[in-house]
Amino acid sequence: MTLNEGVDKRFIELLVHHSFPFKKALDIGCGTGNYLAFLESKSFVVNGIDSNPTNIEMTQKIATKSSNIVQADMYEFEYPQNVYNLILSVSTLHHGIKKQVKFAIRKVYESLVPDGKIFITLPNLDASKTLETYSSKTGPEAGIPHSFSPNKKSEICSHNVKTFP
Repeated sequence: MTLNEGVDKRFIELLVHHSFPFKKALDIGCGTGNYLAFLESKSFVVNGIDSNPTNIEMTQKIATKSSNIVQADMYEFEYPQNVYNLILSVSTLHHGIKKQVKFAIRKVYESLVPDGKIFITLPNLDASKTLETYSSKTGPEAGIPHSFSPNKKSEICSHNVKTFP
């Protein structure tokens, strides 16, 4: 297994086609640390947040000492301003209500340095109109809103790269 296995190819293209002078990234919803480890292999200092304590524990085991991995709710996290030149959120930011998502996106943008880049994946909008939001009742994601059916995720997600000035 290679470090880029399971990393969206469009994310890799983003890294190839843009320069990151000081390589500091934030992974929102870092999960088990796949993207974090990949970015560290590319000389990034990466901080990560995730609401799941098991994910945090797993990520801390593979992260370097320069990374700060924190258990936090992405909608309540105190994002530092003008710190990161790359922020990513893979299949994460949409796990809330519209007000929370808008707030988080604004805070993410404020955390970027000038010319910083954002990589966010979201469910396909057309497909999401036909599905209902659900919340797991048990497990590590209990109570977290999801905007797609877990059985149909691969059918309805579209991954788009958007970069903002």
